[in-house]
Amino acid sequence: MKKILSMLLSAIMVLSLLAISTAACSDCEPDDNVRVVLNGVELEFDVPPTIINGRTMVPMRVIFEALGFEVEWFEWDWDYGLDSRILAFTQRMFFILFEEYGDDFALPEAPIVIASYELYDIIIQIDTPYMTVFDWFNPHSDLFENVIKLDVPPQVVNGRTLVPLRAIAEATGATVEWNEETKIVTIETVGVTGGIINDSAEFTIDHELVGVWFYAGSEVNGEFCHNDPFPVVHLIFRPDGSGYTTIGWEFHNFSWTTANEILTFESNERTSYMNYYILEERLIVDINDGWNTLSVYKRVH
Repeated sequence: MKKILSMLLSAIMVLSLLAISTAACSDCEPDDNVRVVLNGVELEFDVPPTIINGRTMVPMRVIFEALGFEVEWFEWDWDYGLDSRILAFTQRMFFILFEEYGDDFALPEAPIVIASYELYDIIIQIDTPYMTVFDWFNPHSDLFENVIKLDVPPQVVNGRTLVPLRAIAEATGATVEWNEETKIVTIETVGVTGGIINDSAEFTIDHELVGVWFYAGSEVNGEFCHNDPFPVVHLIFRPDGSGYTTIGWEFHNFSWTTANEILTFESNERTSYMNYYILEERLIVDINDGWNTLSVYKRVH
């Protein structure tokens, strides 16, 4: 792990091999004739759709918000205090780029965007040809299956952040059709149902636990120790009494119930009982190890 962390930290000190100029774009072709219709309503953009390497690119915030997503922009800052979703995204990028380029690669030090709808996150990075989709309640057991390679990366052109229209829309579950004669892109949505909470559990559960939590560290004998964020650990409680945890790229299912502030986990034919409480968006779990150790999780969703 130390070797991987050392490689990761040294990699980010190098200029990105994937970087693309954001000042101008020689392959860009703004086209006022291209129209985008979402669920029967034509979208209005402050700049026209742009064709880049044969792909229709549109202003990022307009398309995400039209699809019902909230958009957060993060300037690059390699800090362990980053959003845990960014840490998970970055770790995936590290291993994907390592597989693709070997030691001769560098992680892009570029802004990252998280678009969120309920418990569904889409993460992109400027000038990076990969997009990660976190459907927290309906994940792939292979956590690399939620990484999508883009033909054209998100990029800043003349002060506007442009994203590939089809890839973004399809990542939300929408269907996309292109009419060459009319130059109309038609998008039909069915709703991102995977990210919506359904409170129909037939189990005894504490609904305050339902959601996504990030392991922040441990408290031992009253002293808090921050977690080394490599690998990132997420704990997901579904409202039907099922759940899973991700440890880096590992994936483990479990079932859970609660009663009298006792959390019961069942996984791999093993049952664990832990005291817990929730305080200011933090989940505190007593792991009963004899050392007065409390695991501390912070809420993501």
